[in-house]
Amino acid sequence: MTLSDEEWQEKAEQGLKELIEGATVTKEQIDKDGCVHTLEAKLPPNIDAIKFTLKNRSKGKWADKTETTITQVNVNLNASYNEVKELMAREKQRLIEEQKEGVIDIDYIEVENAENSDK
Repeated sequence: MTLSDEEWQEKAEQGLKELIEGATVTKEQIDKDGCVHTLEAKLPPNIDAIKFTLKNRSKGKWADKTETTITQVNVNLNASYNEVKELMAREKQRLIEEQKEGVIDIDYIEVENAENSDK
């Protein structure tokens, strides 16, 4: 008998559930007179099955270890005085244009010259 994937999964899940709850086993035993006796015993829950289920159903809470990834990014910015001055002038121009178009509402825009700020 060949089981489909769904049937196999269902059977495996049922077996795991029995291990977690403590399986009941039935055994037939013949006594010295030849009489057959059916014995049932309840096995204790399987600790490994319980751990497996907990780890897989709630990964973060019951995991053996948690992974922490630390990413370090080093950025080295080099810009000359003239590049920064040009960038600031372009930004000032953009703000003035946005003010004229009514996109932003500001009364005064000033870009301070770096030479004047040293004084």
